[in-house]
Amino acid sequence: MPLAAVLVAFVVLAKPFYVLFFAAFGVVLLLAAGEPRRATLRTLGSVAGLVLVLLAGEVIRWGPALRGDAVGYLAHTLDAQWVVLPVTQQTPMSAWNRTPLQALIALGLPAAPAQLVAGLVWLVVRQGNFEQLPGLDWARRNCQNIG
Repeated sequence: MPLAAVLVAFVVLAKPFYVLFFAAFGVVLLLAAGEPRRATLRTLGSVAGLVLVLLAGEVIRWGPALRGDAVGYLAHTLDAQWVVLPVTQQTPMSAWNRTPLQALIALGLPAAPAQLVAGLVWLVVRQGNFEQLPGLDWARRNCQNIG
């Protein structure tokens, strides 16, 4: 268990959005655990607590200047992303990899409203015809069998 916490803390420190992956993995573990879920829940809670302690220790070790820079970056994350750069300043791979967010920004929509609209587009598409996707019935049946 402590080794898992160190690994998770290292990954989350390098790529904070991976916390969503680890959270989803924890939910899958809980669903697959069956009735005696207490041990799984206790292990997940212990790992999550240790990860938070390790992350807090690292952030404290940074010092006030670096913490201030990190908070400033987090407050203005979208401004630093490649999707807001003009096409001429992007790498060839970035220019090829178009997203709805980048398309809205390229059309002149400010970054924050573009992010909201891209999220709404995702929700509309998500509610679409996913029942017709191959394999969805198989996934639905098997997920019902887990819990």
